[in-house]
Amino acid sequence: MGLFSKERAESGHPSTLEDGNISFGSEEVYREKNESRAVLNSQKLKSKYGIDDTIKLLRKLSHIDDDVKIVVAKTTLESMNVVISDIISDANTKEEKVSIQITLLKDEIADLEIEIKKRNDQISGLGKDLSETKEVRVCLEKGEPKEKHATKEAKQMKNSAKKPSVNGPEAGKTSDIQPKE
Repeated sequence: MGLFSKERAESGHPSTLEDGNISFGSEEVYREKNESRAVLNSQKLKSKYGIDDTIKLLRKLSHIDDDVKIVVAKTTLESMNVVISDIISDANTKEEKVSIQITLLKDEIADLEIEIKKRNDQISGLGKDLSETKEVRVCLEKGEPKEKHATKEAKQMKNSAKKPSVNGPEAGKTSDIQPKE
């Protein structure tokens, strides 16, 4: 059987294993594969682990003193092969982006405040116009007699104009009015 080290040694393959043990490859190859996996995993972790993750970590440690919190966080990150300077760089990038967003929002608010001022000025102008219109209407209404407040003579004049005369249509005419020819 070619799987056992004794037979492998006889077939020209050197082995350091005792007789009867199975070899699945050298320890050196196994170590290299594990190291390359660790490097790949740490590179993936470095690319995925950023300032937001660090903020979450520090929030979880909020019950600890600040000096101790920093040591624990740095030690934790370093044990995961995360480079602190990469997180600092990510923090700088995030700070710039957030600052730009804040500036844009403040500019939008300023524009909206200008629009609000314009609308308030329009409302003020319309309010003055409405007040003036009401005032003029009230003055005009005071000069015009209303049916409720009309004098007896005005009522009589209205009534006489509406009712036909007893003497016929010609009886209501006065001699002052001359027909036009």
